[in-house]
Amino acid sequence: MLSDHFLRFRRVSTAAKLGVTAVTAWGLLYCVIQLSMNAHESVAGNYIGFMLICSAGGVLPACLMMLYAGSAQYEPFELVRRDPREQLTANLTWSSIVGALGAAAAVLVFFTMEFVVLGQPLTGSAISLILLLAVQNFMMVVSVSLFALLFACLGFPWGQFLPVIIGFMVIARWLLMSLAGDASRYTFYFWYPISPSWSVVAVQQIVPFIGYCVLMSFIDSVAFNRTDRLV
Repeated sequence: MLSDHFLRFRRVSTAAKLGVTAVTAWGLLYCVIQLSMNAHESVAGNYIGFMLICSAGGVLPACLMMLYAGSAQYEPFELVRRDPREQLTANLTWSSIVGALGAAAAVLVFFTMEFVVLGQPLTGSAISLILLLAVQNFMMVVSVSLFALLFACLGFPWGQFLPVIIGFMVIARWLLMSLAGDASRYTFYFWYPISPSWSVVAVQQIVPFIGYCVLMSFIDSVAFNRTDRLV
């Protein structure tokens, strides 16, 4: 199954490969700059700032570009010889892999900046926050990826909807700041830093995330099965 994604990486245009590289480099630089500008903050404070600013502005765009570049897209001739459902299964699996890669990258950047560069003490509560950051970044990437895959399953070219999704997620925090209430919290529902307590996060984010994944996987499957690709 992974061979489909590696084949897709080889097939994408040079411009797309440069786009993935550029967005990934920008995401890394963006996160480093934001953490450097808040060097005086505690680990808990920088965790909140990372989840509010760096995750959607730096980690997510790079992951969505990876999702696009590695997504399996069978040509009509391939669909005749292969079970079309393999494409959907491969892309759902790929979204989880990209989510894991995004979470690992977020933890690596945060850990390096906080405990290596800035010299923060590595306490038990700090380790708990790092693990929480990994889980929430994973949920962020997977939840948005499943939403993006819906448009791909409906037959829309990636170039028509992916820039819109990336652009919205990057500026969403600033757009929603002027709105009253918890607009940002509900928009960033699965990765909003609601609490450092795992019990709170488990009930309010992790359990709903599992239900969301089941629902979106079903919706993606229905959309995929009702879209004609032999054209």
